[in-house]
Amino acid sequence: MIYGRSGGNPFIIRAKAGFFNFAPTTNGAQFWLTYKASGGDYRSPIPTIVYVSITNQQDIPSLIENISLKAKTDNCDWFDLLSIDPGAGRFSFASPDRMRGATIIDMESESLSKRLLDHPIAPHDSVNGWMLFDTKAECQTEVGQPITLKIAVKDAAGVSFESLDSKYVSSR
Repeated sequence: MIYGRSGGNPFIIRAKAGFFNFAPTTNGAQFWLTYKASGGDYRSPIPTIVYVSITNQQDIPSLIENISLKAKTDNCDWFDLLSIDPGAGRFSFASPDRMRGATIIDMESESLSKRLLDHPIAPHDSVNGWMLFDTKAECQTEVGQPITLKIAVKDAAGVSFESLDSKYVSSR
């Protein structure tokens, strides 16, 4: 493996912003994905969105093959955040009782996965974008409760790196 900065970390990974709602119900959901399936249109809540930045500190381009996130709170040990494809439907922002006036957002063009798809990160360059997540964990959190994120990446050359970040608070 070839790293920049005398063998230092191959990547800098940061979650720059996010909305976190790990509640097991749709109560408080503000982000939604509307998609077509057999039988009509369906709407699912998107409980967690995160704006992620990846900086390639290597002296060679890096094609990211895998990104995964885990979360931990005071109430819950580490649990996986399950990635949702932003291109699977229409992404919108609305309170559950006001879906008719939902604001549609072009999340696909702003998604990290779209920006990384078949596009290596140039040496010492950064790529940023939104990621959408769900979870099977039932983790009750209060607004303002601390959240720690573990973000892991692996590139096509087998270089992997994990970052811990704990400056986030629950939105629900």
